[in-house]
Amino acid sequence: MKKRRRRRRRRNKKRKRKRRRITTMATKRKEKRKIDMEEEEKKKEKEEKEEQEEKKKKKYK
Repeated sequence: MKKRRRRRRRRNKKRKRKRRRITTMATKRKEKRKIDMEEEEKKKEKEEKEEQEEKKKKKYK
């Protein structure tokens, strides 16, 4: 009985550890994706501003 219980407990601990690791990795990935999206938006805004400035310069010339 004791051996069986110990084996089950050990197996459950492994499963728990594995599950926790997967969830932490998923949250890290999610955060990274969020940061990347924000950076991409900033780049797009910057490019749009530059294009508008170029159009203004051409207009006044």
